[in-house]
Amino acid sequence: MPKPDERAKPYRQEAEKLTDDIMGGERVQPRDGLFIEDVQQENNEFRADIRLLESSDRGFPVQRRENGEIVPVALRYLSEIQRYGFSAERVSYLAQLSFVKPVEAIAAFRAGVTDFLATRIASVVDFFAGHFGGTVPAFSMSFPSLFSTKMVSGVGFNIDIATKTSNVRIHSSLTIRRNWLYFGPYTGSLLRGRLIGGMYEFGVDGGPFAIITPDAGTFDIPYKTLSPRLTL
Repeated sequence: MPKPDERAKPYRQEAEKLTDDIMGGERVQPRDGLFIEDVQQENNEFRADIRLLESSDRGFPVQRRENGEIVPVALRYLSEIQRYGFSAERVSYLAQLSFVKPVEAIAAFRAGVTDFLATRIASVVDFFAGHFGGTVPAFSMSFPSLFSTKMVSGVGFNIDIATKTSNVRIHSSLTIRRNWLYFGPYTGSLLRGRLIGGMYEFGVDGGPFAIITPDAGTFDIPYKTLSPRLTL
């Protein structure tokens, strides 16, 4: 997995405990201001994918980053590219997949969640300690819970994204699992938006990209950058 910033190291033990609770289905009580529902949702979907493939005795689909480490791929996205039939883009994408035993995919997912949460915890601690100044605009965000009628909060950051190709769509994914969510259109000007602290990947489609193509970079927000620059 991409390694979290040094600032996250003091919170690794807390992140490991949260990871164990989330993956074990335990009731989780995170510290104030720590949003974890996106991670919980990823875990729910990942476990459903694991159960589906375990019952069919198939390997679990992963992609390999440039450093050789594996990242699980959401089955939901694989089903979406079926609409491309036997296109060159689909064949190329499928050729980039590897299939591993579910236990290997679970280990990769667990390591990714721990690294991701350590960075997010650090960003929450630094926010409430007033460590972010004018150069790192941070703010508290509130939005409806994914799992209840309550409002939940998190620490967000303004970001701006650019890529080499204009007139494409940009998608984001937590680094723990490739599960693309639409972020916005890129027309040549900076694409501005907000993300909660954590480690992210981006991909693009549209224009010359018939399916979502991952950028090679990983982006630790806010500690490494607030201005991801993609190479696609």
